[in-house]
Amino acid sequence: MIQEAKSAELAISRVSKNQTRPSIASSGTNYLVAWYSKHNLSLTGIDIWGRIISIDGALQDSFPICTLLQNQIFPKVAWGNNKYLVTWMLSNTKLDEIYGQFIDINGNFIDTAFLILDNLDLSVGSGNDIESNGTNFLVVSTKNGGTSNLDIVGRIVKDTDSFAGAAFNVCNIADTQFFPKTVSINKNYLVAWPDFRTGTWNTYGQKISKSGAFIGGNFSIASKSDPQRRIALASNDSCVLVAWEEDHGMFVGWDIQGSIFDTAMNILHSDFTICMGMWDQRLPCACWHSKTSKFIVGWHDYRVSPANIWIRKVTDNKVFDSEEKITTLPIEQREPDIASSSKCFLVVWEDYRQSSTDINIYGYIPNCTGKEENIHIMKKLEKIKSYPNPFVDFVKFIGVKEEIRIYDIRGRFVKELKANQVWYGRNANNVEVPSGTYFVHPIRSSLPIQKIIKL
Repeated sequence: MIQEAKSAELAISRVSKNQTRPSIASSGTNYLVAWYSKHNLSLTGIDIWGRIISIDGALQDSFPICTLLQNQIFPKVAWGNNKYLVTWMLSNTKLDEIYGQFIDINGNFIDTAFLILDNLDLSVGSGNDIESNGTNFLVVSTKNGGTSNLDIVGRIVKDTDSFAGAAFNVCNIADTQFFPKTVSINKNYLVAWPDFRTGTWNTYGQKISKSGAFIGGNFSIASKSDPQRRIALASNDSCVLVAWEEDHGMFVGWDIQGSIFDTAMNILHSDFTICMGMWDQRLPCACWHSKTSKFIVGWHDYRVSPANIWIRKVTDNKVFDSEEKITTLPIEQREPDIASSSKCFLVVWEDYRQSSTDINIYGYIPNCTGKEENIHIMKKLEKIKSYPNPFVDFVKFIGVKEEIRIYDIRGRFVKELKANQVWYGRNANNVEVPSGTYFVHPIRSSLPIQKIIKL
């Protein structure tokens, strides 16, 4: 059974030009979302921006995290020791570097940005990640190992310019390893990555102590012959969920698979299917949601093109909930990330509703307050009407007490209206739109998208 989620959607960043690759972490009482933005490209290059969001979805002002006169890309966020750490890759004419910035729970900088890893040569954009064990942070990235090979490197960050030793190799075996992910489990860490050592892309891992020492050696997480690429990790400190995308061929496409390990990296549940919809399911993300005692896995899904964001919940005993489609506009939405708080969880993604050259950051917070509020919302939805529909000259939206946006059938923005404003079939430039199907989307509430037809 597939559910279509109905709850609050958040416009996290809607400035002009592209904002992409969002990353999110939670303090338990709020969230920090970071992304990279091209809206000042001609002045400062590509910059890192962020925004604090409360667990109820209240948005603080967006703020710049790094606006140096070079390109800053691929931000990652983690929470630990009562502060956020945001890392990003500085891409310059020399070898690439990873920098970090500590930020407090209110979005204020703690000291200045500092260098974590250097001499990376990440021209292929091959991934980095960050995780906290509550005290320290592990930063992992990809480094050019020579002869066209890529290796996984890491470093333990204690505080600003304070490290538990030098950078170290997580994996430098022959051939290519890239797109590493890391998660904390019982104060130690698990690092996982796609690995080409067998001649096809398989998933490997390495357990690392809180001080950066190896616990055992590299081990195979999923060594099937089907290629595996991007990985997601989540932990509840008694077990770890590893999810990955796996290629099942031309007529099936990429699907989301998973395994669950205990703290000693023994397999509890091996290589199970999280989603095998038609066509491609790609780029998984995952978190542990303590309120429901379930892992939540998200991905972008092409079973109906363009891609939308889906999630599925699974217990540590591999009991599944139904899949949920959490975005419904007929536009491209991709690159999701997810984090949970003491109340619920927040999914973020890059969103093409403006245009393919005006990509924005959006998010979704589900209703986690119980059955009574769900009933109240459903009664509220019944009051929404558009009249006349189909229409010729104008249409009224009855019962919508907030701003709304209108999109065409391809998901392109057409017009924004105030509460209860009449739409006369014209776009933002006051040009009459052609006949066809349009979608009305309330900006801030859980009200569903309405379909209207212009004759």
